[in-house]
Amino acid sequence: MAAQYCGSVGKVANGQVGVYLGYASRKGYSLVDGQLFVPENWFDEGHTQRREACGIPEDLLYKTKPEIGLELLKRAVKRDNLPFSWLAADALYGDSPRFGMEWLPWINAISRLSRKTP
Repeated sequence: MAAQYCGSVGKVANGQVGVYLGYASRKGYSLVDGQLFVPENWFDEGHTQRREACGIPEDLLYKTKPEIGLELLKRAVKRDNLPFSWLAADALYGDSPRFGMEWLPWINAISRLSRKTP
């Protein structure tokens, strides 16, 4: 729980945020994986008791939402049980240079602040 951008309310609010991997095909759609995003300040020593009380694994390291998303995607590819040939993601991922993938066609939104004009 922290003040962070929450898409469901469209602004910074006190709440929890998850990163989810969804799948859609002509036969249906589903969420196939997900992970709670833990804000960076929760990994400082001042939050140790809070992390323990919430059951956050001791070996969990801070990762950005795009880093978590990429891990979810890589796990799905490794499982090799959902056929897909492209990926779509919102602007947070489109603005992240770490989320780009040469091995998979992808469509990402980008924020208007990231747009470059000639």
